[in-house]
Amino acid sequence: MIEEVTAVDEYTVKFILENPYAPFIKNLAMFATMIVSPEAVKEYGEDIFKNPVGTGAFKFVEWVRDDHITVEANDDYWDGRPYLDELIFTVIPNNQTRLLELENGNIHLMEGLNPTDIKRVRENEELELLEAPGLNIGYIALHNEKEPFDNKQVRKAMNYAINKEEIAEYLMGGQATVAKGPLPPTIWSYDDSLEGYPYDPDEAKRLLAEAGYEDGFEFTLRTYSAPRSYNPVGARLATAVQQYLRQVGIKANIEQLEWGTYIEEGKAGKHTAAFFGWIADNGDPDNFLNVFFNSANRGSTNRAFYVNEKVDQLLEAAQQITDKAKREEIYQEVQQIIVDDAPFVFLNHMKMQIPIRKNVENYVLYPTNNKYFHKVWLAQ
Repeated sequence: MIEEVTAVDEYTVKFILENPYAPFIKNLAMFATMIVSPEAVKEYGEDIFKNPVGTGAFKFVEWVRDDHITVEANDDYWDGRPYLDELIFTVIPNNQTRLLELENGNIHLMEGLNPTDIKRVRENEELELLEAPGLNIGYIALHNEKEPFDNKQVRKAMNYAINKEEIAEYLMGGQATVAKGPLPPTIWSYDDSLEGYPYDPDEAKRLLAEAGYEDGFEFTLRTYSAPRSYNPVGARLATAVQQYLRQVGIKANIEQLEWGTYIEEGKAGKHTAAFFGWIADNGDPDNFLNVFFNSANRGSTNRAFYVNEKVDQLLEAAQQITDKAKREEIYQEVQQIIVDDAPFVFLNHMKMQIPIRKNVENYVLYPTNNKYFHKVWLAQ
């Protein structure tokens, strides 16, 4: 992709690309393209990620795995010293324990709020609930190269069999919107005309019979235990899905794995069907559609192992066009194809919710879930 990089002057870099690439500037703003100190690489080698050196508002102090990360203010930060002297990111696996720590004032903000605890946070005079629409999706990746999900009718049946509206309203506490396709409605190029797959168990049964599975089938449904921002209820979502599938004759055997193993085996395609999700990195539709559905990303982020040559061609064309309106037309065509192919069970888009102590000032909630503390301070 990058043909040449030239340092024009002390503050200017020139990139020459092999071909036009519309998302390039937005991709440069992602964490994956942050500047890495050459001197730090020389000093730490492969341990550079355990000893990060950057240009941010805070400097790395220590990382105690599975416990905490500590950073301190960078007095030489180019945009001025941050207000906070120190930040500690603490690992607290359980949502309830985390909320108790917040209520007791031992931490100042948290992620992973149970939907059932929203009322509790709102009624606490010392807490505030920050909310914003999310640029995310929760989904079940159906392995398109494995039986029975190599059959499009079966994949569609899976989508019709699950009551996503009920999940969004009750399991997610009304804090989710039903996914009608692969893009969240908060991103540009989202196709409002998509109907998705409304709950229709009779249609699910009809499609199963048409595919030769009149008596249903049995498969292993993989899940993770810890809540994610696109799925705050963790493994409970798998249990709900299991119950809906049972009603149309599909037996899902739930298998729960540790997160690191889960991701590695998901990339390797060792699942038949598995829960995953995504949060936008940069707000460009390419960051969803190309990530999920480009066949070149099988074994990486294409967890459905989905292949459609037309989709590949359209995605490549959209990358090479700088006209936003034309890109939008292409992405809407891609959405229609993908919804019809149903490589995923499209589940939900979660609202972003971060409970904080009321003495935390100027913390801003970003749809990409990035966290910036440069301008944050604590009121006395």
